[in-house]
Amino acid sequence: MFGWAITANQPDNTHVAVAAKPAQKVLHVTSAPSIAAITQNSKPLTADQTKLLMQARGAFWHHDYAGAIADYHHLIQEAPDSPAAYGEMGNVLYMTGHYHQAGNAYGQAAMQLIHAGRYADGAALIPILGRLDPAEAQKVQEALSHSPEAETGMPPA
Repeated sequence: MFGWAITANQPDNTHVAVAAKPAQKVLHVTSAPSIAAITQNSKPLTADQTKLLMQARGAFWHHDYAGAIADYHHLIQEAPDSPAAYGEMGNVLYMTGHYHQAGNAYGQAAMQLIHAGRYADGAALIPILGRLDPAEAQKVQEALSHSPEAETGMPPA
């Protein structure tokens, strides 16, 4: 049986250690990305959407993970262009062991970031996507290959 421990090495990086039986070694896997990069310069949420976000966060902090995921799904229906909503839902899914679903959520966050012209932020999700859902990582890489940055080697003006 595996035990999960979460430790924060830096303010924006979280690591998950998967510990097997005491005689076996510990495998360290980089965890979910910080939401800070995803929310930077995002379109502001309305008051109702912010209330949903706070409700989802509250459910998470009270260990109501199913409630938090349901609230994030509702928020995504209300704010489908919000990379933060997808990213935070991905974090909850990741923390609860739903890795494939987390990969889908991070993939959606990355695509929203790319669509918003935030190519570097979208690309930053590729490493975690590569571990969670390689097909989703490939979709993001394909989308990035068509970005103005990829064609010129320079960020858009």
